[in-house]
Amino acid sequence: MKRLASGAFFVLKLSLLNLRHLKGTGRKRNFHPSFTRPVRKYDLPEFTPGIEHSRSSLKYLRPTLYCNPDAGSIVAMAQQLGARQIPDREYAIAAFEFVKRNISIEILPLDKVETILERGTGTCLHKLSLLVALCRSAGIQARYKLYILSSTGTLGQTLGNDPAAQRRYDELGRLLFHGEAEILLGDCWATCSPGLSDERQASLNLPITRFGEQALGVWYSAEPGSITVVESIPYGLNILMKAAARLSPSIIDRANMNLAEQCRRGRAILDEAGESAYDALARRLVRQANPEILMSERQEIKFEK
Repeated sequence: MKRLASGAFFVLKLSLLNLRHLKGTGRKRNFHPSFTRPVRKYDLPEFTPGIEHSRSSLKYLRPTLYCNPDAGSIVAMAQQLGARQIPDREYAIAAFEFVKRNISIEILPLDKVETILERGTGTCLHKLSLLVALCRSAGIQARYKLYILSSTGTLGQTLGNDPAAQRRYDELGRLLFHGEAEILLGDCWATCSPGLSDERQASLNLPITRFGEQALGVWYSAEPGSITVVESIPYGLNILMKAAARLSPSIIDRANMNLAEQCRRGRAILDEAGESAYDALARRLVRQANPEILMSERQEIKFEK
């Protein structure tokens, strides 16, 4: 609630800063977006009535806000990825790889998972919802672990380090929710971080996140007290995201253009080095920058009597 309150304060402040541009519309009159949405990377499978799927009312399987595992397109994609045809772990990995590699980054308000799948773009929260929905549709319990990134540097890279918008970065950061999915396999919750695509991670010199790896505390950190594990996207979060997008569309447009350029640069890095070679080097550099300290008992010199 404190985070949402601080975000609401930011939206109010942003609206006051942009009053002369709003004039009842919430947008600059002459603003024309420059960002072009990427083409979807995959074909949508056709939904066939009668495909088996969860339809459960149990916690972590039932539909939640923006996340309907019973939507026809979600059921069809789950079927194509191997739902109920391969072991749960293999399916979860396939769903993770599909979402991580195929949903292109675009900052925009939250919407339904079937819309995300049809569009092929979204933020990390869109990607989390899609992964959670695909798992729930296959009868595998899944939930969200949400937090706020503590690094303003990450936000600056996302928004392009625009000097004109620098004063607003700290406030906008209060809306920068990030997260990971947790998928129940057997008796253990497997952590999955599909939010950053391979290309985006390469552009930031980060290792490529694998299924079961926790990015939080390894590649980046969260603000103290902001981590929460929930069944659903919180109500009210999207109101702030919609308001921020409406009141400052030029910042969002520049951010999307910068993110697209980052992904192009990252793809060039991966194509030149090879994904496996790049990932091995990135992991080695991270280990060198954050060496592991091993404690061992010191051997003392002993004298016999």
